[in-house]
This record gives sequence, structure tokens and C-alpha cells, in this order.
Amino acid sequence: MYGYDSFDEMNATPVSKRYTPEGYKEYQERIEKRKRGEYVPDSFVINIVRKDGKIRQLEVHRKEVRWNGKPQTQVLYQDITPQKEMEDR
Repeated sequence: MYGYDSFDEMNATPVSKRYTPEGYKEYQERIEKRKRGEYVPDSFVINIVRKDGKIRQLEVHRKEVRWNGKPQTQVLYQDITPQKEMEDR
């Protein structure tokens, strides 16, 4: 979805560069709310910037799970850009 050649290449790119400016602000707000124990929806839409500079809209579904007895987070992403483009026509 992000267009990087490897996971390492994507990780080497700052998170702030992988979101639109507004999307990065929303990302930071979600993190802060979680830290304070405030409610954050399990499903939401984010705007990302691919390696090639194209902006995509992703639907995110996030769920807390236990893996080997430890709390983890499972996150599923679905690119909804084509649907959003059709809606905007």
C-alpha cells in the first residue's frame, strides 16, 4: 500500500512523511488519547502518502488481542481510495 520496496525501507522513512500533514496530526492525537486512556474508535480512515507521492485513503480496523499470553494490537488496512474517488464524482 505504501509502495516501498521493503519493510526496512518503509521503517527508515519517518512516520510524519508517510501521512498527509492533516493525517499525521490525527495520528498523533490518537496516540495521545490512548496514552491518557481516552476512547479512540477501533475503525477509522487515514490519509497516507505513498513512496511515489500519491495520496491514498485507508480504512483501518484495530483490535487488541493476546498473542502468546501478551497483549498485542492487530491492525488491518484496506485501501478505499477507488471507492472514495467514485463517491466524489
